[in-house]
Amino acid sequence: MTKLFRHGLALENQVKQIVLSIPGVKELSPQKQTLLQTLSCLYKDKQLGYLKSEGYQHWGQVPTSRVLDQCFGIDLLISFRGYWIALDITGKDSRVKYKSDRFRDRNQRRMFRALDLDTAAVLFAKDVPSVERAQEILEQLIKHHRFGGVVIA
Repeated sequence: MTKLFRHGLALENQVKQIVLSIPGVKELSPQKQTLLQTLSCLYKDKQLGYLKSEGYQHWGQVPTSRVLDQCFGIDLLISFRGYWIALDITGKDSRVKYKSDRFRDRNQRRMFRALDLDTAAVLFAKDVPSVERAQEILEQLIKHHRFGGVVIA
């Protein structure tokens, strides 16, 4: 295992690269992107002020990855062996409960079902996992089909 940077974005990017390198992992499909943009309109008024502070002038400019993170708390949305998996990646143990509870929220789960997600979990990473460990994590998630679970890398 490689030691990772404790900064949120650096950690997310390192773990994302590992997960995306797993054979058979695919990122968001165009159909899911369209559905995501439609559902995210429900959050539009609430989030646009914040996103404008980041330089976006209208909703159409916001990248899908920002919509996922800002509206749904999802850092990575992938397909693996025919299952759709949402991950919120963190290295801060103080944030795990909040993130897990958010994924268990009834309204959030309705949105996940509308997006046709099979599972959503918090990935707590102390170190950057190997590709093999990351694949084990994905296999564990599709086996249990839970929303709000916590897996440790």
